Parts: sequence; structure tokens; C-alpha cells
Amino acid sequence: MLRRVLSLIAISAGGAFAACSTAFDCQLNGACVSGACVCDAAWVGPQCGVLDVEQGTVAYGNGAATSPLTSAWGGGPPVVDANGTYHLFVSEIAAHCGMSTWSRMSLAAHTVSPSPVGPFTRLAGAAGTAIGTFAHNAFYLRAGGLHLLYHIGDGMNPSTCNPYWPCVDGSTPGAGHGLQPPAPWPEGACPPSNGGVQVHYSASLDGPWISFGPVTLGPGGPKSVSNPAPLVFANGTVLLMGRTKDSAGSPTGPVAAHNVFLFRAPQWNATYEFLPGTGPNGSVGVGNGIEFTEDPVLWEGRRGFHALFHSQANVSHGWSTDLRNWGWDNNNACAACIDPDDGTVIQDHERPRVVLDANGDVEIFFTSSLPQNRPNNSDHSRLLAFRAKKRAAS
Repeated sequence: MLRRVLSLIAISAGGAFAACSTAFDCQLNGACVSGACVCDAAWVGPQCGVLDVEQGTVAYGNGAATSPLTSAWGGGPPVVDANGTYHLFVSEIAAHCGMSTWSRMSLAAHTVSPSPVGPFTRLAGAAGTAIGTFAHNAFYLRAGGLHLLYHIGDGMNPSTCNPYWPCVDGSTPGAGHGLQPPAPWPEGACPPSNGGVQVHYSASLDGPWISFGPVTLGPGGPKSVSNPAPLVFANGTVLLMGRTKDSAGSPTGPVAAHNVFLFRAPQWNATYEFLPGTGPNGSVGVGNGIEFTEDPVLWEGRRGFHALFHSQANVSHGWSTDLRNWGWDNNNACAACIDPDDGTVIQDHERPRVVLDANGDVEIFFTSSLPQNRPNNSDHSRLLAFRAKKRAAS
């Protein structure tokens, strides 16, 4: 009993009793002090691998008071303007449909809020659509004095690209279809994505958003990636992490669950050169053949680089000091994320995003999910936001 009490005290204080030799053993989320991990702000657990978060909120999508008729699947991170308004570019499902139609109906919506965790409100009229259908995996960053939106799809489909199902309240008719549409798309209707990562840019958060087109990938790695996760440095260099279908197209063929790759460009509109990792075919060493891993978000913290992933179905964590050799923990990094709709632990996390504080610690964690208790297995979805708990950094 005494041992359990001491463990709880250590974890609540940001520490743990796991053996360690260096900070790498603490997932670069804490210091190794006298052979034990002492966690930074925002992290707890024996190896500092669990996000320490408050009760979540529905930032956008079904359940949010300001957007009750729309489904959403990822977006951000939000950016604040000179007036203190937060802007979130979110992957919204058009025509009030649900997630089963994402592969044709996703667009990048421009939403605003006085708070970084929302709820966010869609701008009225045409201003609310930054990039039309099809545009998915919207990821915002600022580089070279421009606002950038990385995504997949070219945004060239008609804005009313769904005359086939009378969608309402962010759900697609047809009970029980989950993430698959109730019927195949009619021939020639709503063309699918042309593949690969594309970029739109603008001099203003309010647009207009101009298509740069697909990013160019250098030789030696995959010919195309999706789930873009860019990270920009002060000198303009951009790292781009993304995923393929299990190393598809590599010289030695597909390798299951080794499908995350890393690239680097001297600026956002230059060629992205392949940075080989230690995984099969040069992939980043996460997934490890255990489970399908996708949806990265990449950042630099106080001790090194970090990435969170959707790993069937939890949030997994990777960390590295050199971008080549990665540690990976497939335990649920958001085991403390409670669904604001029903009070249960979220069972499926996708499209993670983070907001960092001045120390490089996670301040806000975003994730998307379908509510567990949705009626008739409907496909309405939403973007959730979780603030890190306030406690002293080590």
C-alpha cells in the first residue's frame, strides 16, 4: 500500500520511479535524476509518456455550440492574430455530411474563436471556405512571411459535390456504415484526391488562398506521401513528416506498419529531400511492424524532437535527438483524454496536433474522433481540444 501511495505522489508531481540512464529513457519528456524519470510539465507516467491534460472541449464539429450541423476531422494548430482572435483551419466535411464521405467531401474551413481551445465558429459565407473540396489533412504553418496550408487533394471539385445523400447535422444517412459511405460514389462524381501533399499560400489569414500545387519530393524515398506534418525553423528550413501505404513503392516492396517517412527542404516551396531513417526502406523507426501508424504531428521540444501518431487506435509517441534514430512508445499517450460528450476515455484518436508553450512543452493537444455513444453508429465527428494541466516544470 505504501509503495502505491508513493507512486501516485511521484506521478502527480510529474515524476515516476522508472529506471533510466539518460533523458532518452524518459522519452525526452523529462530528466533522468538519480536513475529515475522526473517529468516535464504536460507529461506523467513511469517514462513520462502520458499527456497530463484537463477535461477536453469540443473545439469544432458536432457537439460544439457554435457548429452543431457540421462534422470535422482534424485541423490546426490555431494561430492568433494581432487582435487576440484565434484562427483554426479545420478539415470539415461539406454539405453537412459525416466522416464516411471524407474522401470526396472534405474541405479546409476557416474558423475563429477568442480561445485557443474553442469552440470555433465558421466565418460566414465564402470567407468560411479557405480551400474547397477535395482538401483533407489541413495543417497550418507560417513561413517566409506567408500563411501556408499543407493538405492532400487539389481543392478543385465543385463546392456542392454531393447530390447523392441528403445529409443533415453532420451525419450521412444510412445507419451502421461507420467510416464507409452508404454506397459507392457514382461514376464521374466528385473525383478523388490526385494524391500527394499540396500547399496553398496566402499573405493574409483571410485569403485569398493560392494553390502552389504538389510539393516535389527528392529521389531515394517514396514518390508520394499523405498526412502532411510540416515543421518550420527560423531560417526557413521545413521538415515534412508523412506516411505512405506501408513503404509502398520502395525498392524492396511494402513492409507492413513501417510507413512514416521524413523529408527536408531549404524553404517551403523547394524540393523536399528524403531523410532516411533506420526503419525498413528508410522509414522512420515507429510502428515497428506492430500496428498501422499514421497522422503524425512533429515538433521540437526542450530536449529534442517529438512526434505523436494515430496508431490503431491510440495516440503513440516517438522521440529523437537526431531525426534518424527514434524511440517509440505504442502505449496510449492520451490515456487521460476524457470524452467531453459522455465522460469515457476516448477509444480512437486521429489527426493529432499540438500547441507549444515558450519552453517547448505541450500546452494544448488536439485530436479528432467519432463519439463512442453515437446513435445507430452514425458518422458524425468532431475535433477535441485538451489543455495540459498547470504545474511547475522540472
